[in-house]
Amino acid sequence: MGLNPITIVAVSVALSQGMNQISDLPTNYLYKEDYGFGPVAVSFIVCFTSLPWIIKPLWGAISDNVTFFGYRRKSYLILWSILQFCFYVSLATWVRNKWLGILILMLIQVCIAFNNVIGEALLVEAAQNIQDHALVSEEQKQAEASKNVSMFFGVRYFGILTTAYLGGLLLEYISKYTVFLIAGFLPCLILFTTLVFMPEKRKTSNPSDRVPYHDIPDDTNHMNTTNSIETAQTRDQSTEEEFEEDAELHSELHISGRKSVSNWHRVVQFVKKPVIFRPILFLLLFMITPTCSSAMFYFYTNELKFSPDFMGKLKFANSFASLSGVFIFNRYLKNVPFQKILFWSTIICVTLGSTQIILVNRWNTYLGIPDKLFSVGDSLIIQTFGEINYMPVLVLACRICPKNLEGTMYALLMSTINLGGMFSSQLGGALAYLLGVNENNFSNLWALILIANITMLLPLPFLRLVKFDDIVQETEKAASVKRRKQYDSLA
Repeated sequence: MGLNPITIVAVSVALSQGMNQISDLPTNYLYKEDYGFGPVAVSFIVCFTSLPWIIKPLWGAISDNVTFFGYRRKSYLILWSILQFCFYVSLATWVRNKWLGILILMLIQVCIAFNNVIGEALLVEAAQNIQDHALVSEEQKQAEASKNVSMFFGVRYFGILTTAYLGGLLLEYISKYTVFLIAGFLPCLILFTTLVFMPEKRKTSNPSDRVPYHDIPDDTNHMNTTNSIETAQTRDQSTEEEFEEDAELHSELHISGRKSVSNWHRVVQFVKKPVIFRPILFLLLFMITPTCSSAMFYFYTNELKFSPDFMGKLKFANSFASLSGVFIFNRYLKNVPFQKILFWSTIICVTLGSTQIILVNRWNTYLGIPDKLFSVGDSLIIQTFGEINYMPVLVLACRICPKNLEGTMYALLMSTINLGGMFSSQLGGALAYLLGVNENNFSNLWALILIANITMLLPLPFLRLVKFDDIVQETEKAASVKRRKQYDSLA
C-alpha cells in the first residue's frame, strides 16, 4: 500500500475514526452521571448505538452500487463527514434529553461506520492489486494483505493513542459537552483529504465512463481485450440511446438497479459456498463470547475511585498496547499460518485475561502492588496479546473478499464481527445481571471475568472449519469468473 492518493484518503478515515475515541470516555460519563444508567443498562445501550456497525453490508452495497452526485465514494465521504460534524455540534449545544442523546450518538456511529466501510473498501482494493498478478506467490499475497490491514488499523490505533489520555485530561477542566464539540471537528480531516486527494472521476450516464480511480489499474492480464470491448460498446450504442432519457433523470443520484441485483446475487452465491460460509460462522463464534468491559468501567470509577484523568491514562495504555500488538504482528507474525497463531494467541489471552481477578479481589494489595500500577501493567499485557489475537481475523476477512465486491463483502464480514461483538456485550450484561453485579455491588465480578475468559476457548475446536488455502482459491476463482463474464457480455 504505497503513498498514493487512495492511501491518503484511507489513512485519513482510519486516523479520524481513531481520534474520535476522544469522545468515548465523556460518553461513558454521560451515561453514568447525566443519564443515570448502570452497567447492565449501558451494555444494552451500547448494543443499540452499535447497530450501524451491524448493518455495514447495507453501507457497502450502497457505496458499491449507488452513485451519489455522480461519485461512488467521494461524495459519500463528504456527506457523512458533514453530518457527523452537525450531530456532534447538536449533542454539544442543545441536546439534553437522554433518549434524544442516545439517538444522536447512534447517528454519529452511522456516519463513522459508512466512512469506515469506504476506507476499508479502499484498503481491500489496494491489497488486491498485487493479488491480480499470477506470478506473485501466495506468501507474498498473504504478506500484502497483512501489511495493508496492519497499516489501516495501525493508523487507527495511532489516532486512538494521540487522543486517549486527552479525553480524560480534558474532563478535569472542561465539560463533556465541550469535548463533544472538539470531536465534531475530527471528520473535517476526512473532508479535507477527500476534496484534495480523492482521484475518483465523476460518473456519467454512459456506462463506458465507469472508471473509478486513476491509481487502481485494471487487471493487466486482460489489457489485450481493450479493443474488443470498445468495439462491443460501439455496437451497443444504439441500445444505450434508448435509455438516455431515463439516465438523465438519474444523472445526479444514479442507481444501477441491474448491477445492484447482480452484485447481491453474487454475494449470496459466494457466501453460500461451504468453504466461505464456514469461516464466516467461525468469525461469529469467535467474537460472540461475553465481555465484562462495562462492569470493569464501573469497578474502576466507583470501587477503586479512579479519576477521569487516570481513566484517560489507562485508555492511553490500552491504545499503546494495541499499536504494539499491530507492530509485533506485522513485523514477526504476518506469515504464520492462520490456525496456529489464532490458537496460541487465544490460549495466551485467556491466561492473561484471568489476572484481572487478582485486581477485583484486591489480592494485588497483599502483593504490595498499587491498584493503578497493576491496572496499567495488566492492561498493557492483555491488550497487546488481544490485538495479536484479533489481527489474523482481520486478515482472513480481507482475503475472503472477491474483486469488484470489496465494499459489500468486506462490510459483510466486518458486520459479522461487529454482530458477534454486540452479542458479546449483551451476554456480558446478562451475566452481570444474573450474578448481581451492578454499579454498587462487585462481589461476583471475579466470576464474570472467569466466565468471560474461559468461554474464549469454546470456538477453538471450530478452527478446523477454516481452510485458508481453499478460501483463497475460491476467492480468486470468483474474481476470475466475474471478469470473464464482463468481457463475454461485451464481446
